[in-house]
Amino acid sequence: MIKKYFVFFFVFSISVFSCLNYSEGDEERFITLEEMKTDYEYFWDFIDKGYPNKNTCITNGADLKSIKTYYAEKLKNLKNEIEYMKFYNIICSRITNNHFFGHLGAIDYTSYKSNIATISLDDKRDEDFHYIKQDKRVEAFYEKGFGSNTEYMETIQRYEKQRENMEKFIFKEIKDDIFYIKIPRFSSTKNFDWNDFKNYQIEITKNKYKHLIIDLRDNAGGYTFLWRRFLVAPLLKEEKTFKTIALYNSSEFSDHYLPFFLKGDRGLFPVKISKIKNLPPLENLNKNDAAFFKKYYDMEYTIPPEPSNFKFDGKIWVLINRKCYSASDTFAAFCKQTGFANLVGENTGGSGLLALHPVYLKLPKSGMIIKYDMFYTLNPDGSNNAEIGTKPDYPVKQKHALEACLEIIEKSKKN
Repeated sequence: MIKKYFVFFFVFSISVFSCLNYSEGDEERFITLEEMKTDYEYFWDFIDKGYPNKNTCITNGADLKSIKTYYAEKLKNLKNEIEYMKFYNIICSRITNNHFFGHLGAIDYTSYKSNIATISLDDKRDEDFHYIKQDKRVEAFYEKGFGSNTEYMETIQRYEKQRENMEKFIFKEIKDDIFYIKIPRFSSTKNFDWNDFKNYQIEITKNKYKHLIIDLRDNAGGYTFLWRRFLVAPLLKEEKTFKTIALYNSSEFSDHYLPFFLKGDRGLFPVKISKIKNLPPLENLNKNDAAFFKKYYDMEYTIPPEPSNFKFDGKIWVLINRKCYSASDTFAAFCKQTGFANLVGENTGGSGLLALHPVYLKLPKSGMIIKYDMFYTLNPDGSNNAEIGTKPDYPVKQKHALEACLEIIEKSKKN
């Protein structure tokens, strides 16, 4: 009798416990509402303690408390992984005033397949992300929630096709002594393979143009090694360096990435990292932002010349605007600091002076991934690179940048 009573009490207790953790509508959700709330609190704890551009967002008008309160009420409406990802991207957009300072945003299925699913557990260069690759919740969130959704995958395919049609690489002679290149992104497309760039290197070398215009307007980034390999290293006569200062605060969210930072950025550039005790005097440093950080690293990146048949001894001009982001901002910053090219247009969107590649925040219950930069990095004048971007040498409205560049070239011919 006692045994039967114990079994009854045990089953009853489990049932009560399950009911306490059940919320209306949970049977339609991919995880329970309580689990969503756990994710939500974890995310906002990260924003408060681990996101280096939090104060930048506040300065730019974000009322974080109101945003958190407002969207907490929306959690109960979420049913599947796709809605979940969109929900967090909307929040990241609100937090950053649609600028996504420091790459802040939820990873979508395309990024998951290209950046996370390809992580090799045998490659030590990927070791900082092994814990994500090994988490079955991450795989389930993206493969089950997105990859198995036919409607979503068809939408992605349509979007990619539209994007391919809109983002055209252009190579053409504008005048006898001017060659123009339009680069919509630093990645290959179905219509363009970067290895084909060598054909245009041959054309530029053969015709001995005096001016090369590289149009990066609306280039949202991609892979930095492409501009280094095809645009810069072949034309260098000596190594060039560019710098940043990286500010950091210890947190449970980012500390495990720090050893990989100290090793350098996966061989992308040779880099010299020096920890410094105090920040130097910097004209445009936001002292309120800087006061939040306790650790400072001086970073010097080097790009050495590489043997090549690509020859160009004229002037290089780069057209930029606020939609130049990440890898395209890195290229603009390199040009600005080294004098490799003249910048024409508007400030870039920033987030190119990376102390380390963007890292990942894994939400504990769903397995969804948030991408972000773990450092607050400075332009040479002390301004926040993620916020201010890289300033042009010749400021003009971005839509007039090409015409302005041609006028500057014509004036230079008369001097």
